[in-house]
Amino acid sequence: MQQTRTILHGDLDAFYASVAQRDHTELRGKPVAIAFSSRRGVVASCSYEARAFGVRSAMPLFIAQELCPDLIVQPSEFDAYHAASAAIHAIFRTATDQIEPIALDEAFLDVTPVAPSITAGAELAGRFKQQVRDRTALTISFGVASNKLCAKIASGLGKPDGLLTVAAGGEAAFLAPLPVGKIWGIGPKTNARLAEAGITTIGQLAALDDAQAATLFGRWGQELRAMAQGIDTRPIVSERDSKSVSNETTLDADLRLTDIAGAAAILNELAEAVAANLVADGLLTKCVGVKVRSSDFQIYGRQWTLLAPTASSTVIYKAALACYRRWVGEMQAAGKPLRVRLLGVKAAALVTHDTPHQLSLFR
Repeated sequence: MQQTRTILHGDLDAFYASVAQRDHTELRGKPVAIAFSSRRGVVASCSYEARAFGVRSAMPLFIAQELCPDLIVQPSEFDAYHAASAAIHAIFRTATDQIEPIALDEAFLDVTPVAPSITAGAELAGRFKQQVRDRTALTISFGVASNKLCAKIASGLGKPDGLLTVAAGGEAAFLAPLPVGKIWGIGPKTNARLAEAGITTIGQLAALDDAQAATLFGRWGQELRAMAQGIDTRPIVSERDSKSVSNETTLDADLRLTDIAGAAAILNELAEAVAANLVADGLLTKCVGVKVRSSDFQIYGRQWTLLAPTASSTVIYKAALACYRRWVGEMQAAGKPLRVRLLGVKAAALVTHDTPHQLSLFR
């Protein structure tokens, strides 16, 4: 019998906005959004005070300001974000080196050797929470379970500043009453299609037979049903792919294909995160790419080769935006009325600083 794993998913609460409120005392207790300070900007993160008015990440800034007239708009401060993230990862490494970063503000941890039960995992997560608060003045929510899917869902349900566990053997029961949209990859469009078939909860999805799963999802059906049953054997991937560094975000609301300004704001935030990771690792990139998941769940990728290696967030952003504009043009030429569900920026063809430099394409 395979040993039950103890997986933690840690997710910092309103990370960018919380760092701003920590570092700027005048912002504490007030509605704050991290975004470009223009009406065509997009909210990258917002405080819980702003969320009380209905403000959400990936929301156009002008809508956020209509919902919350007193909203305070702050620029990104990626040096502070990266420093906080590094401090928190240092805390994690006191217990395990099996850490899979998802972004600056969240990570999976396999703590099975030091916490061989869910109860022990919860105790460890509780210590992590206190250490994060003591060392960074930030709060973090944890989900503790035997697999990544349940741990991530649990951390989300426990926010803010929560700690939620899923008993080993109780994964399916934990998932069953939850909305089917909690499963990764099921967005509004698929949600609507499932609702038409009478499937609104994860438990109903788990109960599908082979034929029903295949009809609804094709070859992805059996994998999706297994997840709905609480089965997720994906390992923790602790080592970053040495060939690329990337960051991506799933949007709260689909972005119109023609909303270039909205996409640009998101790409800029992602480019800054990628650049911060490159700087931290002493690397440069010679190739920048974008990843797009459209409203029909197709994934597209475009890339741009630079004339000189760089770790500049500005250069990475401009190259990513050029890739995105090219993809939009292709979709429009093909007559595809798509919306965008996910955006990602990748730095590939990585080199060290001793690589000979030439003039940059985006000087």
